[in-house]
Amino acid sequence: MCAFARALTIVAVIAWLAPGTAWAAEALLHPKYDLPAASFAYVGDPANPATWKLPYRHADGSVDRTRLPLAIEAILGTYRGRKARIPASARHAVLTRLAAAADEIGRMPPTAAHPSPLYRKLAAALSAP
Repeated sequence: MCAFARALTIVAVIAWLAPGTAWAAEALLHPKYDLPAASFAYVGDPANPATWKLPYRHADGSVDRTRLPLAIEAILGTYRGRKARIPASARHAVLTRLAAAADEIGRMPPTAAHPSPLYRKLAAALSAP
């Protein structure tokens, strides 16, 4: 990594961590999804988009109703034959974040009159020790 790229990475991390600079975090986007770190349920390293896993929100912060169930399935089971590689220490926080998004759109029990099995499975995973 050249000195310029290293300095740019350091500046991006400092800007992302600095309070009151929400726009700075938005400057770095995931190359595949074209989304900021805030759109992912798990962000390993804010300066490295390769560590961002499970997109579940749009760039504007609203819940992505298509990606949310896919992210839930990837952490609870397998999605297309692959399980999400999330550290065990971060798993509960990721589940909580996904459940909050599901609740935001009225899919979690008991808010939803007839929640789908996926959202019931998410609620059970959160209540398990």
